[in-house]
Amino acid sequence: MVWFIVPGAYTSGSIHTLMSAHLPDSRARLTKLAGDPGVADKSAAEKDLAQAQVELVQARTVKLGPISSKPVSARFNLVFDSSPRPERAEFVDGDETLRSAGDQLREKDFPVRFPDVSSVKIVRRGVVSCGGSGCSIELLPIEPEAASGTPTPKR
Repeated sequence: MVWFIVPGAYTSGSIHTLMSAHLPDSRARLTKLAGDPGVADKSAAEKDLAQAQVELVQARTVKLGPISSKPVSARFNLVFDSSPRPERAEFVDGDETLRSAGDQLREKDFPVRFPDVSSVKIVRRGVVSCGGSGCSIELLPIEPEAASGTPTPKR
């Protein structure tokens, strides 16, 4: 059996820390690609960036059935084995009322892809959130410092 651990699956940190580390450089590149660095172009680049962030979150989010009617959240580790459905869903921390969400998570398809012939397992971390509009899980982005084992320098 071969295990493939996706970087960031067992590291601490937040999405905001990751985004803020690379955000100024990304914004500068996007503005440069947009053409003339006039005010209108910067505004268009900012709008494109905001839209891209929304689309990325949507692509990593899977809707779940009702679990809790209260606004609660919890982190889970998901283990995928050649299937878009997790083999395991392990409660890490958060609101105890969501511990039972593991069963529902194992029944959902996630946006993970495998080669045609593979014995690889992928571990991803996600946050289950419930609120007025129902429950969902967002797979967290992969953090670059976990890939090398050393933190990425902040710019």
